[in-house]
Amino acid sequence: MDGVDVVKITTAKNFLPPKGYWGPGDCDPRIGDLALFMRSKFPKYTSAKALGNYYGKYLTSSIKEFQRRTGLYPDGNTGPKTYDMLKKYGFKY
Repeated sequence: MDGVDVVKITTAKNFLPPKGYWGPGDCDPRIGDLALFMRSKFPKYTSAKALGNYYGKYLTSSIKEFQRRTGLYPDGNTGPKTYDMLKKYGFKY
């Protein structure tokens, strides 16, 4: 592919799991990317305990607060609407 730039297009489809959302109990490296973003961008309401590849109570709490502050339904899951809002705040996967 000489002379061709390859651009990675990020969509909810390649970030979210087949079930359509991340939620409590899920474990995946993509969750680690999400947790790191939340901690670096929103440290006031994202505990360092949220870091890692496990979607536990600390990440759930952080996502709920993010959802509240952005007008989304605060269920604590990261689905397409939350993912789209995260991208508006600079999340890149």
